[in-house]
Amino acid sequence: MDLQAIRRRSTYGKRRISPYGIPQPWGTRYSRHKAQAKHRREAYDSTAQEFYDCWVQSGRMHQCGNTKGDYSMRRIDFRLPWIRSNIEIVSRFYLAQRLGKRYWQKEYMVEEYMDNS
Repeated sequence: MDLQAIRRRSTYGKRRISPYGIPQPWGTRYSRHKAQAKHRREAYDSTAQEFYDCWVQSGRMHQCGNTKGDYSMRRIDFRLPWIRSNIEIVSRFYLAQRLGKRYWQKEYMVEEYMDNS
C-alpha cells in the first residue's frame, strides 16, 4: 500500500465518509445490502449514491433496521434487478403481512396480564 492510499484511507475516518462517497454507516449498509443480494443471486445495478438517495428521499433514515418497527428496502418487481425505479422503502410490519409471518399479529397488551383483583 502506497503513501497516497494510506492518506486517503485516514481521511475517510476523520470525515466519516465511506469510500463510496456517502456518509457512514450508509457505506457499510450499502456493502452489506449488495453482498446479500449477490448471495441470493439477485441482479444488483444500484450505485451507492442511489442507495443513499433512496433512503434520504423516504424520510425514514433513522428507522432503517431489521426489527418489528423498522423500515426496509424491497424490490417492487422481483424479476427486475435492484435499481432505483424498482425499489421502495416499506415497514417491516408490511413485509411480514405480505410474507405471511405471524409476529406482526403478536401485539400484547399489559392489561391482559394484570391481575384485576
